[in-house]
Amino acid sequence: VATMVLCLRGSDPSLWRPALAWLDTSQRDDGAWPARAISADHTSIADLHLRDAATAFAVLARESCQSP
Repeated sequence: VATMVLCLRGSDPSLWRPALAWLDTSQRDDGAWPARAISADHTSIADLHLRDAATAFAVLARESCQSP
């Protein structure tokens, strides 16, 4: 979310490029980005929802940071 906001506000690219680099290297083979619920059960529906949310925010950040 922070990366998306930095891009939308027109912040200096040196502030958000490292985050995009992390997104590029952290995307899983299935296309999702990692996220974990605080609960001990990491197979729970909460983990699945967090993974979906993390992936959505990663896509929004990448799209927001693209040059026009």
